[in-house]
Amino acid sequence: ELYNLDLLMKNDASIAREYETKREELDRLKLELAMNQKGSAEIPDTRDFSTTIPDGILVLSYLVLEERTLLLAFIRGTVRGYSIEAGQEDLNREVSRLRDLISETADEEVIRQESEKLGGLLLPPDLPDSSQLVVSPSGVLNYLPFSLLSQRGDYLINRFPVTYIPDLFMLRASDEKHSYSSILAVGNPDLNNPDLELYFAQKEAGEIGFIFGKITDILKGKAATEAAVREKMASRPYDIVHFACHGYFNRHYALLSHLLFASGGEYDGRFDVEEIRTLTSEVRLAVLSACDSGVGVLGDGEEVTALDRAFIKSEKSAVISSLWRISDVATGMLFKHFYRELEKGTPAPLALWKAKKDLRLYFPHPAYWSSMKYTGN
Repeated sequence: ELYNLDLLMKNDASIAREYETKREELDRLKLELAMNQKGSAEIPDTRDFSTTIPDGILVLSYLVLEERTLLLAFIRGTVRGYSIEAGQEDLNREVSRLRDLISETADEEVIRQESEKLGGLLLPPDLPDSSQLVVSPSGVLNYLPFSLLSQRGDYLINRFPVTYIPDLFMLRASDEKHSYSSILAVGNPDLNNPDLELYFAQKEAGEIGFIFGKITDILKGKAATEAAVREKMASRPYDIVHFACHGYFNRHYALLSHLLFASGGEYDGRFDVEEIRTLTSEVRLAVLSACDSGVGVLGDGEEVTALDRAFIKSEKSAVISSLWRISDVATGMLFKHFYRELEKGTPAPLALWKAKKDLRLYFPHPAYWSSMKYTGN
């Protein structure tokens, strides 16, 4: 059984060797595809993107290689290429250090120094102010909260919203409406374990219902089963689905990363990537307000992007998700501010940015406000 892959590898060296061989083959294939897709062999003509990058948007596209990292920066109608003298191992070490400091809630000045170091390494030196920064990360950079990077002593969150995009070619100017007609909110599924209770996640779902009223369907506690979620999502298309629950990132087999709902009937409660991808219809915004329990040693970033990409079925889809284990209380406050902004008609990326800035007034440490990221157009 694939869920027992870690155990099998520990008990049988031949399985571990076979896994590593296949993984190396996959890495080579991904590199070949990335080189073709991201255009690192030939920088594309600026005009190729002139109709796809809205005015005032900065775009940074990275490709992490073994010995160095390539960056394409689209800034004010120009495209610039950079070769960063830091490869996969170097970045793994630096990103791990920053995340360790955050998880330990280290002194903010220490975190700021590390953020300044990473900002100096990864950001173009002349990054101007803009209405938004869009980042297309690669490899270990998928674990990095770019809004926390610092340049000239200032966190990027203080300058503009930072969003992520899996593929440059998803980037389009959008005339999407900013009103919503249907929402599914799932909060604190009953996992039969008091240690896994998310009291404020249950309140989170109720708060969405309070703000948006009758357009909101709510499942919480014992009612928040995988079967009920499947039934709801099959019954109608939702503009927003909000999952305030536990999640698990599988570092060895990204397709088994999953959200945890209450089990029952024929379903085990683990709603994994492949099930999400094949069984759910397209939603405009999926919010994964989930406490992860699987990101420890950093991998190639696939496990943290797999759940996101399962919900992104076109350039009209977007996902809000977390980069590390998050505070139940702080997250509830963040999303209360977020949905109030959304109800006013504020675009989702801007609403999340404003909610983060509001949260900093009560929870100023970066561990609380820099976890959530917006991925999509």
